[in-house]
Amino acid sequence: MQDLIPLLAKEKRQYGYFSLPILFNDSLVGRVDCKAHRKIGELELINLHLESKEINLDKFIPHFTKTVYRFAKFNDCQSIRVSNVRPKKLKGLFSKALNAFEKKS
Repeated sequence: MQDLIPLLAKEKRQYGYFSLPILFNDSLVGRVDCKAHRKIGELELINLHLESKEINLDKFIPHFTKTVYRFAKFNDCQSIRVSNVRPKKLKGLFSKALNAFEKKS
């Protein structure tokens, strides 16, 4: 039986407190642990883990960005912050895409 992530001690959690699956083209491509800081109007992507190495980032990032933006609006958040991304080399790419999307909308 799989462990329930919220019940594990913080140092034993692999993906975060409450991670959500990321689906793209009918495949599980990653997981994201989000926190809506409603008092300051910010959605934080605490942990974003991309697990699929076969993902086309040029197609995935625009769809992911739009979905995260809609999720932020649903949670009454006006800004989005990306804290941790795996693989780490993608953090700047996701941060830039989300910031550009915010300015456009």
